[in-house]
Amino acid sequence: MERSTSSPAPRADSSLAYAWSVRTAKVSIALDKQQLKRARSAAKAEGLSLSAYIARALGNQLEDQRRIDASACAACKLGRQRHSDGC
Repeated sequence: MERSTSSPAPRADSSLAYAWSVRTAKVSIALDKQQLKRARSAAKAEGLSLSAYIARALGNQLEDQRRIDASACAACKLGRQRHSDGC
């Protein structure tokens, strides 16, 4: 299920005010009880919802993988190595 989520209207007195819209999809994931407990604690410590904490962690992981893949493509193009992505 996809839905669009928007921020509250920007305040006139805020120099950092901006509007944004994000398309989201509801998903279910399975975590063992200890992982869930640690994730909840970490999210709370950072003032985030569990969902926001996990989404940020996933985004960071995907960005790291994108950088690794880009580096591998650069090395491949320089003739240093071959990888399976077929850059």
